[in-house]
Amino acid sequence: MLGLAERAFAAGWNALRLNQRNCGGTEPLTPTLYNSGLSGDYRAVLTELIERDSLTEIFFAGYSMGGNLVLKMVGELAGGAPRQLRGVATVCPALELALCVDAVGLASNFVYEKHFVRGLKDRMRRKAKLFPGNSISARWRACALCASLTT
Repeated sequence: MLGLAERAFAAGWNALRLNQRNCGGTEPLTPTLYNSGLSGDYRAVLTELIERDSLTEIFFAGYSMGGNLVLKMVGELAGGAPRQLRGVATVCPALELALCVDAVGLASNFVYEKHFVRGLKDRMRRKAKLFPGNSISARWRACALCASLTT
């Protein structure tokens, strides 16, 4: 997405690249984790670009989960999309999230699943340290306790 933003900017467009929550060094900014339900973040950016920056033509592009969220936002806006939103493009959006989760759990995807789960556990540990009183911290402690009881 960075390359796409760079090319758009070089072509004379305003370009904004949005990191998912916790990506790009933003973990300390919010106690929550990113997920495929946070299309409100995209709507907030759209609203700000219209109301604060007075942009008259806005296009969204998203890759993978970002593509999923762009499509979710557009679906939620439906016929009420602002006229300034002129188009969207997505690459490899996860359209059927349950099927994607099932696919990650297949034996043939063991390496990816192990990498993904390890990264998620690391992120949960970091979040628990950054925000010790939130619900993520409590869930992490409960998961750690259950894991210690079963091993």
